[in-house]
Amino acid sequence: METILIIDDEPESLEALNGILSSNGYKVRGTINVELALKSAQKYVPNLILLDICLPGIDGFEACKMFKSIQKLEHVPIIFLTGKTDLQDKINGFKSGGVDYITKPFSSEEVLARI
Repeated sequence: METILIIDDEPESLEALNGILSSNGYKVRGTINVELALKSAQKYVPNLILLDICLPGIDGFEACKMFKSIQKLEHVPIIFLTGKTDLQDKINGFKSGGVDYITKPFSSEEVLARI
């Protein structure tokens, strides 16, 4: 069973993604905190990370760089979650190591297709 780690400060998004993914056979770990996510990811290396851009404290771009700087996590793909459609955000996301974007509000079909 593939594991997906979700970092999002919006409980509604975490709950929705958890429902979509777990009902489609994925094991889901979710948190609103980057520091806890880093610890969890090092202990239970996920197959994929869904990472919100707008987080309190450390933004998603910086968090992505942190994940990618850890040897056992450097090859884990990261898909950004964002409510913004700004081109510069997308460029920054790819530069920081992200592989794709899911724009909020999202549909279950889009989430599953991108994963």
